[in-house]
Amino acid sequence: MSRRAPPLLDGVAGLSLRSRRETRGWGTGSRGGNGGGAAPNVCRERREGTVVAVRASGSIETARSLGPHDHVCWVYDDHAEFLAAMVEFLAEGRASHQRVQYIARGDRAVLHGHVDGLDGVDDTARGPVLVLSLDEVYQPGETVGPDAQVAAYRAATERALADGFTGLRVAAEATPLVRTPAQRAAFVRYEHMIDRYMVAHPFSALCGYDRLELGHETVAEIACIHPLGRPEVAPFQLFASERADLGLVGEVDCSSIDLFRRTLADVMAGPRRGDQGEVTIDARHLTFLDHRGLAALEEEAGRHFATIVLRTPLSTSQRLVELLELGAVRVEAPV
Repeated sequence: MSRRAPPLLDGVAGLSLRSRRETRGWGTGSRGGNGGGAAPNVCRERREGTVVAVRASGSIETARSLGPHDHVCWVYDDHAEFLAAMVEFLAEGRASHQRVQYIARGDRAVLHGHVDGLDGVDDTARGPVLVLSLDEVYQPGETVGPDAQVAAYRAATERALADGFTGLRVAAEATPLVRTPAQRAAFVRYEHMIDRYMVAHPFSALCGYDRLELGHETVAEIACIHPLGRPEVAPFQLFASERADLGLVGEVDCSSIDLFRRTLADVMAGPRRGDQGEVTIDARHLTFLDHRGLAALEEEAGRHFATIVLRTPLSTSQRLVELLELGAVRVEAPV
């Protein structure tokens, strides 16, 4: 049970200022997949009428070149690896004149040392690096309140814009907040809610999770609701999309169907845009979806008395929908 649900970031006051690959049969077969290989598999959405990249999805191996709406799940086996990614991520945020913040467990003085390299003599105009220790906010095992947390980041983003920054960028090591099943359930809801907010607002985040502490299955459960993640952590990613209610990349097959069902139920229970009777999924970069995945879509659509519109170039999906006589799933070409 949660004693309280304080937000990770509740205003600037009180914050400290400073100027193995694990192969589980996912994404490794001949169908392609979401992970594997040295080259990043990143798909960017673009605002109509401009060439400015807005939001990326897929697999990445570096925290560089990320935009103001990007949301990354950075699963790591070595804490030094996370720290290096955090510094890259926040440094580029400062270069883009975003307000930046680092959140992690531990003594605040130690956390200051992690971001020392971000401070420079001539960086006054870019503002200080905000530093917050989770130990000062949450008790062990405490659960994050999704609504309160999203409201806090919404307010912080608005303050950053009012103060002349181009947005807010946060790197958070969130492992202590997902150790128990109750914590994970609440945090999964929060991650999808904040992902929906990021689509239309200049807030970006890098969320760190320790695979050695949490285990492969737990980090896969969390990674699959982020649009961006490390290769071979999750078989698919289901996230908020600018083009539709949801975006779906990667592959869904017999090895990942249980995870897909759980994730689909989580995100369908969250906020959506537009007509609540029709849920659109932009699956233009989906590489494989078998009959089990389509049946899961049909089942979840029935629970919500909705029609799921799957926008995918996979010709097999339309044929399977007809063969299985699925009445609540409609396949369309991507727009």
